[in-house]
Parts: sequence; structure tokens; C-alpha cells
Amino acid sequence: MKQSWCMTRADERRKSEKDKLLIIHADDLGMAHSINCATFEAFRAGAISSASVMVACPWFPEVIRFAAQHPEFDLGVHLTLTSEWPGYKWRPLLGQELPALLDPSGFFPTSENLDRVPPPRVASELRAQIRSAMASGMNPTHVDTHMFALFSRPETIAIYIAAAREFGLPFHIPTSVADNPGVRHLLQGNDIAVNTFIASADFSPADWKDHYLEFLRRMKRGLNQLIVHLGYDDGELRAVTAGNEAWGSAWRQRDFDVVMSPEFRSAREELGIQTVDWGQLSVISPGGDTREDENSARPQS
Repeated sequence: MKQSWCMTRADERRKSEKDKLLIIHADDLGMAHSINCATFEAFRAGAISSASVMVACPWFPEVIRFAAQHPEFDLGVHLTLTSEWPGYKWRPLLGQELPALLDPSGFFPTSENLDRVPPPRVASELRAQIRSAMASGMNPTHVDTHMFALFSRPETIAIYIAAAREFGLPFHIPTSVADNPGVRHLLQGNDIAVNTFIASADFSPADWKDHYLEFLRRMKRGLNQLIVHLGYDDGELRAVTAGNEAWGSAWRQRDFDVVMSPEFRSAREELGIQTVDWGQLSVISPGGDTREDENSARPQS
């Protein structure tokens, strides 16, 4: 089990506040084979520094095999309570034990129905997913939340933070969430709110790379996270995301193409951006604030 994170000494904290630190993070690992393959390729190329895994999804075992072969890569648990694709679904690990977490077909509900789930049921499933990841041999570096679903109300934010603390894991919380008066009291001095950027459905495909490069240019000092959704625009992923442009197959191919591009890598180097991962957070402090997450669309994955 990971030890609870601790902040740095004062001199280390001052140093990190002067640096531009960036976690390049891929969501949804384990959701589909196409997503796994694209994420593995990006890891090997040094194009991303972190990813999080959906334990309840069908391709989770493939991720576990990869993690065993590559313990150097930074993997967290993408805590999942929703199943958003009309033709491709997954179920709670606790299944019929938690009927409140099931839709009429026995799958996770869509995000629109999550607010009906009693908080104790949420807590049980989150703990089950973290335990399952660890029991499978994964050594998670952090937790985050699929579709930002756990940020929908203070009760589930509190459960999310409590689950992370129970297992001694850092948790991703965007600055826009942490700044909410109903959330501030849940955070402790060692917790880090992260300046978070994610693509918006308003982005034009033709200008996709430009939006990411502009984010790098505007990025302020301190800890930032760029969330990407990687995948190949192939038959499998087109079937999984059929009828959905947002966070769909073509979207994920564009994200993959951007992070793998020489222009993106060169911009990071020219702007003096240090790429870090969640496993390094014991030597990072919050620092500056880009507030990009407040201007981005609510993520679908």
C-alpha cells in the first residue's frame, strides 16, 4: 500500500512553486483494447506521464499484465460509478449487492441518474474498486473520478476523499472544485488542488492541436494536469462510442496525435515545462493557478 503523501520541506516547496510542473494524464485505461494500446504506446514514447484504470471495465486484465511488465509507469484508479455509452456497458464490482447503483438492465447508471445513489453505496463500491486493483497486483499512485461524477455533490466528494485517505493514496481534485466553499473544509494542509485542463466539445477538430499548444503557452507555475483521452479511431472504438462525437473514437485519435506530435514535445521543452507524475507528488506543492478547468466542458470520460 502507498504511504500517505506528505508535503515537501519548505525549501523544496518554494522551488516547486517556481517551476511549471505538468502531469500529462490519460483517462479510461481498461475501457477498450484500442484505448489500452494507444495509452501503452504513449507511455513507451514518453508522451504521457500518468494514466488511470477503470477496474470495472472488460479490458482491465490487459492493463494488469502491462503493469506487471512495466512497473515504472504511473497508474492510478479511475473510480467509476457511471456507464455512459448506449451500446457498451459495465457493472459495479459489488453487483446485485448494491441495487441502488444499477440501472434497469443491471449496469452502472448514466451520469444523470447518479445523484439518486445513496452515499453509503457509493463508498462501498469505491473501496471495492481500489481493493480489486491492489489485489490484482497493481500498485496505484493515486485515484481520480470517471466523468468527474464524484464531484457532482459535496457528499460524494467527501466519500471520494475519505476512500483515498483510507488507502493512503493521493487524489485528483481540480482547483475549481477545491475552491468551492462546501469542499474547502474537507481538505487538509497536505492536499494538492491541481490546475486542470481538458478538451472542450467546443473545440474545432481542425484546431485541436492549437488548443493544446495554447494551454502550454498559458500554463502558469505550480502543479498542472492535462487530461487526455487516447485511443485509435478503429472499428472497435467506433463501435464502442457509436453516435457520440464528444469523447468518441475520432476525438481520442486526435488527442493521441497531439501528445505524440513533435510540436507538442518541442513546446514543452521550449517553455521550460517539467513533466511529472503522481508518484512524484511527495516532492511537489500546489504553486500557481491557471484555472483552465473552470473554462472547460464537463468531461464525459
